[in-house]
Amino acid sequence: VAVVRRPTVPQRSAHPRRRHTMLQAERSALKWEAYHSSLNILEREMLMISTYLDNLSTQAALIAGFIFATFSPISGAALPLKGTYYASAALTF
Repeated sequence: VAVVRRPTVPQRSAHPRRRHTMLQAERSALKWEAYHSSLNILEREMLMISTYLDNLSTQAALIAGFIFATFSPISGAALPLKGTYYASAALTF
């Protein structure tokens, strides 16, 4: 992730030139627009990374639940039912 530097405000000289004032204002406005655009890009990148990690954690929790259900014993069930349960759980992967 790139570091975005905040643009500086142009310094006023002791004798301002009126003809360059408009160019300085446009240059400053363009710098600030570029700065805000780069912040917008960084915000979208962070949102994309957050969404990716959220989806990854959801998938990990789902797989962990399947693994836990596969290896947890069925209490009080008959032996053929246990075998059918474990065989069906193994075939789902």
